[in-house]
Amino acid sequence: GATKKGITQRTLDAWLASTQAPAQDVREITPEQVEAIYFKNYWVASNCPTIPEPLDLCVFDLAVNAGPRRAIKLLQQALTVTMDGILGSDSIRALQVDIEAGKVDTLTSHYLDLRKAFYQGLVNKNPSQAVFLKGWLARVDALMKECNKHV
Repeated sequence: GATKKGITQRTLDAWLASTQAPAQDVREITPEQVEAIYFKNYWVASNCPTIPEPLDLCVFDLAVNAGPRRAIKLLQQALTVTMDGILGSDSIRALQVDIEAGKVDTLTSHYLDLRKAFYQGLVNKNPSQAVFLKGWLARVDALMKECNKHV
């Protein structure tokens, strides 16, 4: 379906209904609406306010691309805790251990490596998705460059 700035028509429809705003085509989404949806549906929904920089950006970006649950599951995989898609107490404790050990940059790099593997896995399961792989990997590489600015 129609998508703009990573927001699908379905996501916009749900957000508009929740704010009691009139229906509109996603192609006409305003920057203010994009910001509000990003904040509520992806930043907050992925618990990014509790995640240190630059890892928070990586989790947020995958949340927009693949959904908050997938973004958190990948973080849990990087933390080697149960992957349930909910950033609960076990995940937060594991994250805190890495933060206190000064391993946020290593964790961020590992997260992005896992993200590349996730995309490759999608293509392995469904070869028709190969058309998107180059763009997905370029997105991860660009994100890594952005993360390196924070180091």
